[in-house]
Amino acid sequence: MLEKKLKKDYFTTKWAGGVTTEILIAPAASSLAQRDFDYRISTATVTDSPSNFSNFTGYERIILSLDKPISLQQKNNVIELAPFVPYRFDGDVAMKSLGKCQDFNVIFKKNNHVWVTLLQNGAAQDLIIEGENILSALQDIKVRLIARSKKQEILLQKGETLLIRQEQFEQIQIIAQKRSLMVEKTAILTQIKKKKTE
Repeated sequence: MLEKKLKKDYFTTKWAGGVTTEILIAPAASSLAQRDFDYRISTATVTDSPSNFSNFTGYERIILSLDKPISLQQKNNVIELAPFVPYRFDGDVAMKSLGKCQDFNVIFKKNNHVWVTLLQNGAAQDLIIEGENILSALQDIKVRLIARSKKQEILLQKGETLLIRQEQFEQIQIIAQKRSLMVEKTAILTQIKKKKTE
Protein backbone atom coordinates (compact mmCIF):
# COMPACT_ATOMS: atom_id res chain seq x y z
CA MET A 1 0.00 0.00 0.00
CA LEU A 2 1.21 3.47 -0.89
CA GLU A 3 -0.31 6.39 1.00
CA LYS A 4 0.56 10.06 0.63
CA LYS A 5 -0.03 12.31 3.64
CA LEU A 6 -0.34 16.07 3.15
CA LYS A 7 0.52 18.69 5.74
CA LYS A 8 -3.18 19.37 6.28
CA ASP A 9 -3.54 15.75 7.47
CA TYR A 10 -1.20 16.30 10.43
CA PHE A 11 -2.26 17.04 13.99
CA THR A 12 -0.56 20.06 15.65
CA THR A 13 -0.64 20.86 19.38
CA LYS A 14 1.18 23.14 21.80
CA TRP A 15 3.36 21.73 24.56
CA ALA A 16 5.47 23.23 27.35
CA GLY A 17 8.53 23.74 25.13
CA GLY A 18 6.89 24.81 21.87
CA VAL A 19 4.67 23.29 19.17
CA THR A 20 4.58 19.66 18.01
CA THR A 21 3.09 18.22 14.81
CA GLU A 22 2.09 14.56 14.75
CA ILE A 23 2.82 13.15 11.29
CA LEU A 24 1.86 9.55 11.96
CA ILE A 25 0.77 7.39 14.88
CA ALA A 26 0.12 3.64 14.70
CA PRO A 27 -2.29 2.07 15.22
CA ALA A 28 -4.43 4.97 14.00
CA ALA A 29 -6.85 4.65 16.93
CA SER A 30 -4.08 4.94 19.54
CA SER A 31 -3.02 8.15 21.28
CA LEU A 32 0.07 9.74 22.73
CA ALA A 33 -1.67 10.46 26.04
CA GLN A 34 -2.78 6.85 26.56
CA ARG A 35 0.68 5.46 25.72
CA ASP A 36 -0.99 2.69 23.72
CA PHE A 37 0.70 3.35 20.37
CA ASP A 38 3.23 1.15 18.61
CA TYR A 39 5.14 4.05 17.09
CA ARG A 40 4.74 7.79 16.52
CA ILE A 41 6.53 10.14 14.12
CA SER A 42 6.43 13.89 14.70
CA THR A 43 8.22 17.18 14.28
CA ALA A 44 8.51 19.87 16.93
CA THR A 45 9.46 23.51 17.08
CA VAL A 46 11.39 23.94 20.33
CA THR A 47 11.05 27.56 21.47
CA ASP A 48 11.98 27.20 25.16
CA SER A 49 15.43 26.28 26.41
CA PRO A 50 15.96 24.25 28.45
CA SER A 51 13.03 21.90 27.84
CA ASN A 52 12.40 18.50 29.40
CA PHE A 53 11.52 15.37 27.43
CA SER A 54 8.35 13.55 28.51
CA ASN A 55 8.71 10.10 30.07
CA PHE A 56 7.98 7.18 27.73
CA THR A 57 8.78 4.08 29.77
CA GLY A 58 8.76 0.97 27.57
CA TYR A 59 9.66 2.97 24.46
CA GLU A 60 12.81 4.09 22.67
CA ARG A 61 13.28 7.43 20.96
CA ILE A 62 15.24 8.80 18.02
CA ILE A 63 15.62 12.55 17.66
CA LEU A 64 17.44 14.75 15.15
CA SER A 65 17.60 18.49 14.68
CA LEU A 66 16.53 19.80 11.28
CA ASP A 67 18.29 23.15 11.48
CA LYS A 68 20.45 24.13 14.50
CA PRO A 69 22.86 22.37 16.89
CA ILE A 70 21.34 21.37 20.23
CA SER A 71 22.64 19.82 23.43
CA LEU A 72 20.99 16.89 25.19
CA GLN A 73 21.64 16.60 28.91
CA GLN A 74 21.23 13.44 30.99
CA LYS A 75 22.24 14.24 34.59
CA ASN A 76 25.85 15.48 34.21
CA ASN A 77 26.33 13.98 30.75
CA VAL A 78 25.94 16.40 27.82
CA ILE A 79 25.62 15.21 24.20
CA GLU A 80 26.35 17.83 21.54
CA LEU A 81 24.06 17.06 18.62
CA ALA A 82 24.78 18.56 15.20
CA PRO A 83 21.92 19.09 12.73
CA PHE A 84 20.76 15.98 10.83
CA VAL A 85 22.52 13.54 13.17
CA PRO A 86 20.05 11.00 14.65
CA TYR A 87 20.39 10.21 18.37
CA ARG A 88 18.73 7.19 20.02
CA PHE A 89 17.90 6.87 23.72
CA ASP A 90 15.53 5.07 26.11
CA GLY A 91 12.19 6.77 26.64
CA ASP A 92 12.39 6.41 30.42
CA VAL A 93 15.66 8.36 30.64
CA ALA A 94 15.33 11.82 32.19
CA MET A 95 16.62 13.97 29.33
CA LYS A 96 16.77 17.73 28.88
CA SER A 97 17.22 19.67 25.63
CA LEU A 98 19.33 22.83 25.55
CA GLY A 99 18.87 25.04 22.52
CA LYS A 100 16.10 26.02 20.13
CA CYS A 101 15.48 24.14 16.90
CA GLN A 102 13.07 22.34 14.60
CA ASP A 103 13.40 18.64 15.29
CA PHE A 104 12.22 15.25 14.01
CA ASN A 105 11.15 12.56 16.49
CA VAL A 106 10.38 8.86 16.37
CA ILE A 107 9.02 7.14 19.51
CA PHE A 108 8.56 3.39 19.31
CA LYS A 109 7.96 0.33 21.47
CA LYS A 110 11.05 -1.72 22.20
CA ASN A 111 9.69 -4.72 20.27
CA ASN A 112 10.48 -2.87 17.02
CA HIS A 113 13.63 -2.48 14.98
CA VAL A 114 13.77 1.14 13.79
CA TRP A 115 16.21 2.86 11.44
CA VAL A 116 16.27 6.58 10.58
CA THR A 117 18.28 7.46 7.47
CA LEU A 118 18.97 10.84 5.82
CA LEU A 119 18.68 10.47 2.05
CA GLN A 120 20.87 12.49 -0.27
CA ASN A 121 19.92 13.72 -3.71
CA GLY A 122 20.12 10.96 -6.31
CA ALA A 123 21.26 8.18 -3.97
CA ALA A 124 19.34 4.88 -3.79
CA GLN A 125 18.34 3.22 -0.51
CA ASP A 126 17.13 -0.34 0.09
CA LEU A 127 13.58 -0.71 1.40
CA ILE A 128 12.43 -3.30 3.93
CA ILE A 129 9.71 -5.62 2.63
CA GLU A 130 8.31 -7.06 5.87
CA GLY A 131 7.81 -3.75 7.60
CA GLU A 132 6.99 -0.12 7.03
CA ASN A 133 8.94 2.56 5.16
CA ILE A 134 7.95 6.15 5.93
CA LEU A 135 9.47 8.91 3.83
CA SER A 136 9.38 12.52 5.07
CA ALA A 137 10.22 15.14 2.44
CA LEU A 138 12.61 17.93 3.50
CA GLN A 139 12.12 19.71 0.18
CA ASP A 140 10.16 19.25 -3.07
CA ILE A 141 11.23 15.87 -4.43
CA LYS A 142 10.49 13.16 -6.95
CA VAL A 143 10.34 9.72 -5.32
CA ARG A 144 11.36 6.83 -7.57
CA LEU A 145 10.30 3.39 -6.32
CA ILE A 146 12.19 0.51 -7.93
CA ALA A 147 11.44 -3.21 -8.22
CA ARG A 148 12.71 -5.84 -10.64
CA SER A 149 9.55 -5.78 -12.72
CA LYS A 150 8.31 -2.22 -12.30
CA LYS A 151 9.05 1.38 -11.36
CA GLN A 152 6.82 4.11 -10.02
CA GLU A 153 7.38 7.83 -9.50
CA ILE A 154 5.58 10.07 -7.00
CA LEU A 155 5.98 13.79 -6.38
CA LEU A 156 6.17 15.05 -2.78
CA GLN A 157 6.21 18.65 -1.65
CA LYS A 158 8.28 19.79 1.31
CA GLY A 159 6.71 18.52 4.53
CA GLU A 160 4.65 15.76 2.90
CA THR A 161 4.99 12.08 3.80
CA LEU A 162 4.84 8.83 1.83
CA LEU A 163 3.94 5.54 3.54
CA ILE A 164 5.18 2.39 1.83
CA ARG A 165 3.59 -0.69 3.43
CA GLN A 166 3.59 -4.28 2.19
CA GLU A 167 4.84 -3.27 -1.23
CA GLN A 168 7.32 -5.25 -3.33
CA PHE A 169 9.53 -2.27 -4.17
CA GLU A 170 13.16 -3.01 -3.35
CA GLN A 171 14.75 0.43 -3.53
CA ILE A 172 13.89 4.09 -3.28
CA GLN A 173 15.64 6.98 -5.01
CA ILE A 174 15.06 10.67 -4.32
CA ILE A 175 15.56 13.44 -6.87
CA ALA A 176 15.45 17.07 -5.75
CA GLN A 177 13.12 19.21 -7.85
CA LYS A 178 15.11 22.43 -7.58
CA ARG A 179 18.47 23.70 -6.43
CA SER A 180 18.63 24.30 -2.71
CA LEU A 181 21.13 25.05 0.02
CA MET A 182 19.97 21.72 1.49
CA VAL A 183 20.07 19.83 -1.78
CA GLU A 184 22.16 17.01 -0.29
CA LYS A 185 19.51 16.38 2.39
CA THR A 186 16.32 15.61 0.53
CA ALA A 187 14.29 13.37 2.85
CA ILE A 188 14.23 11.28 6.02
CA LEU A 189 13.45 7.57 5.68
CA THR A 190 12.10 5.87 8.81
CA GLN A 191 11.98 2.08 8.60
CA ILE A 192 10.11 0.00 11.18
CA LYS A 193 10.09 -3.77 11.52
CA LYS A 194 8.80 -6.01 14.31
CA LYS A 195 11.45 -7.97 16.19
CA LYS A 196 11.06 -11.71 15.81
CA THR A 197 9.96 -13.51 18.96
CA GLU A 198 11.72 -16.68 20.05
